[in-house]
Amino acid sequence: MLILAILSASNALGDTTIAKLAPVKYAVLNEYLPDSVFMPLELYVGTFNAGGSAKKARSLVLFDTSKIRGEIVNAYLEINLKFQEEYSSYIKKDSYEIEALKAVQAWDKAKWSNGNSLGSDRIGGAVLGDAGQYNIQNLGSLVIGWRASPETNYGLLLKGASESVEILKQIDSIYLVIEYEES
Repeated sequence: MLILAILSASNALGDTTIAKLAPVKYAVLNEYLPDSVFMPLELYVGTFNAGGSAKKARSLVLFDTSKIRGEIVNAYLEINLKFQEEYSSYIKKDSYEIEALKAVQAWDKAKWSNGNSLGSDRIGGAVLGDAGQYNIQNLGSLVIGWRASPETNYGLLLKGASESVEILKQIDSIYLVIEYEES
């Protein structure tokens, strides 16, 4: 379940603070129902079989980085997957690579028919497997850019690297983790 809150904790690494930001806005783009708005409790990414044909699911997430004060040392996306046996015909344990793309325009009530082209440059990726935690590293420069020009923060689009393989992943929670030195 996505928790819409900012969690932060001090760290014993000196003056480094770790902020764990939950999305302030999110949506699932579902090719099977392209004109429907989906904001379920979980996010999905990958390809699934619906009515005998392969359909894609992508997720959009937006994080508010405006409250981070200080010099950013590191930033990464923390993705927590879950696997429920009752959904095993859709959700697969197989390894599957996902990509994080920088969203390039504002989105509200995003759906497949109007949100499919929101992603631009690939900024990272991760190979996801069974239930557990996975990270997409090296997002520091992206977050620094969002802080320098907040009007460019449209969030991230998560999608399968190869959407021709029928593997769907269910994201139980996702956070933008930012390590920074307070000023």
